Amino acid sequence: MTFQPPFSAPFRSPFMSLGTAITYLLRDEFTTDDVWDILDGYAMSTHERRAMGPVMKKAQKLGLVVPTGQFILSHRPVCNKRPVMVWKSAVDE
Repeated sequence: MTFQPPFSAPFRSPFMSLGTAITYLLRDEFTTDDVWDILDGYAMSTHERRAMGPVMKKAQKLGLVVPTGQFILSHRPVCNKRPVMVWKSAVDE
Protein backbone atom coordinates (compact mmCIF):
# COMPACT_ATOMS: atom_id res chain seq x y z
CA MET A 1 0.00 0.00 0.00
CA THR A 2 1.37 3.42 -0.93
CA PHE A 3 0.66 6.74 0.72
CA GLN A 4 -1.83 8.84 -1.23
CA PRO A 5 -2.16 12.40 0.11
CA PRO A 6 -5.70 13.80 0.03
CA PHE A 7 -4.84 16.35 -2.65
CA SER A 8 -4.01 16.29 -6.28
CA ALA A 9 -1.53 18.74 -7.74
CA PRO A 10 1.08 18.65 -10.44
CA PHE A 11 4.60 18.49 -9.11
CA ARG A 12 7.76 19.22 -11.03
CA SER A 13 9.88 16.69 -9.20
CA PRO A 14 9.77 13.74 -6.80
CA PHE A 15 11.47 16.02 -4.24
CA MET A 16 8.59 18.51 -4.45
CA SER A 17 6.00 15.74 -4.29
CA LEU A 18 7.54 13.97 -1.28
CA GLY A 19 8.34 17.22 0.53
CA THR A 20 4.74 18.41 0.22
CA ALA A 21 3.39 15.01 1.29
CA ILE A 22 5.58 15.18 4.40
CA THR A 23 4.02 18.51 5.39
CA TYR A 24 0.66 16.73 5.30
CA LEU A 25 1.91 14.05 7.68
CA LEU A 26 3.39 16.47 10.23
CA ARG A 27 1.07 17.67 12.95
CA ASP A 28 1.14 20.69 15.22
CA GLU A 29 4.06 23.07 14.73
CA PHE A 30 7.21 22.29 12.79
CA THR A 31 10.00 23.90 10.77
CA THR A 32 11.60 23.04 7.47
CA ASP A 33 14.37 21.42 9.54
CA ASP A 34 11.84 18.73 10.47
CA VAL A 35 10.89 18.22 6.82
CA TRP A 36 14.58 18.02 5.82
CA ASP A 37 15.21 15.46 8.59
CA ILE A 38 12.47 13.21 7.18
CA LEU A 39 13.67 13.68 3.60
CA ASP A 40 17.20 12.76 4.69
CA GLY A 41 15.77 9.49 6.04
CA TYR A 42 14.48 8.73 2.55
CA ALA A 43 17.88 9.63 1.07
CA MET A 44 16.05 12.33 -0.90
CA SER A 45 18.10 15.37 -1.73
CA THR A 46 18.42 18.15 -4.22
CA HIS A 47 21.35 20.17 -5.48
CA GLU A 48 19.42 23.35 -4.62
CA ARG A 49 19.32 23.79 -0.85
CA ARG A 50 16.76 26.60 -1.20
CA ALA A 51 14.25 24.14 -2.68
CA MET A 52 12.30 23.87 0.57
CA GLY A 53 10.82 27.36 0.09
CA PRO A 54 8.76 26.29 -2.94
CA VAL A 55 7.76 23.08 -1.13
CA MET A 56 6.35 25.08 1.78
CA LYS A 57 4.66 27.61 -0.50
CA LYS A 58 3.00 24.73 -2.39
CA ALA A 59 1.88 23.16 0.89
CA GLN A 60 0.49 26.53 1.99
CA LYS A 61 -1.33 27.00 -1.32
CA LEU A 62 -2.86 23.53 -0.95
CA GLY A 63 -4.10 24.48 2.53
CA LEU A 64 -1.86 21.99 4.35
CA VAL A 65 0.12 24.47 6.44
CA VAL A 66 -0.02 28.04 7.71
CA PRO A 67 2.89 30.21 8.85
CA THR A 68 2.83 31.10 12.54
CA GLY A 69 4.90 34.26 12.20
CA GLN A 70 7.39 32.79 14.68
CA PHE A 71 11.00 31.95 13.89
CA ILE A 72 13.54 29.72 15.62
CA LEU A 73 17.21 29.09 14.88
CA SER A 74 17.87 26.21 12.52
CA HIS A 75 19.67 23.16 13.87
CA ARG A 76 20.98 22.18 10.42
CA PRO A 77 24.72 22.95 10.08
CA VAL A 78 24.29 24.04 6.46
CA CYS A 79 21.94 26.81 7.66
CA ASN A 80 24.45 28.32 10.10
CA LYS A 81 21.76 28.80 12.77
CA ARG A 82 19.76 31.21 10.62
CA PRO A 83 16.15 31.84 11.66
CA VAL A 84 13.60 29.49 10.08
CA MET A 85 9.83 29.90 10.01
CA VAL A 86 7.68 27.85 12.35
CA TRP A 87 4.75 26.36 10.42
CA LYS A 88 1.52 24.91 11.75
CA SER A 89 -0.46 22.09 10.23
CA ALA A 90 -3.80 23.22 8.81
CA VAL A 91 -5.01 19.65 8.36
CA ASP A 92 -7.79 18.47 10.64
CA GLU A 93 -7.05 15.15 12.28
